[in-house]
Amino acid sequence: LEPRRTDGHETVIFAEREPVVDGEAGDLRLRLVTAPHPLFRREGSDLHLRQTVSLVEALVGFERNVTHLDGHQVPVGWAGVTRPGDVRRIPEQGMPLFGEAADKAPVGKDGKRRQAGDLVLTFRVAFPEALTDAQREAVRKLFPDEVGGANAIKKAAAAAKAS
Repeated sequence: LEPRRTDGHETVIFAEREPVVDGEAGDLRLRLVTAPHPLFRREGSDLHLRQTVSLVEALVGFERNVTHLDGHQVPVGWAGVTRPGDVRRIPEQGMPLFGEAADKAPVGKDGKRRQAGDLVLTFRVAFPEALTDAQREAVRKLFPDEVGGANAIKKAAAAAKAS
């Protein structure tokens, strides 16, 4: 089988099946069934991968490399805040396109047809199990007026009493 084939692809090898008694050899049909991967999930030509970032990385940004299926390194980074469930797409780092999908692939800014799907990253944020009193106080000082935070609730209550 050629690379880039998708799940369910069928290839016919003519006259390679065992012959029927006193007959001709039949055609051998092979159907591709993709085994699940422990890290990546394929949807068409896109590859999906979950990535976990620490709470600090989620707040201040991060840079890292993701090891692709073929072993090459894909740089991944984000300078902004990453929320749990955020999804980021890295163009043309998914599975190579084949056949009709390649013929119908969109044309990029460089005027060339796309050669592969996207690598789709879904982020999880690893929160600490607990905070010390000192850590709790430090967080309150860093984010004094966050919506829904203790200070915001106190201010809303004070505003309601005043009116």
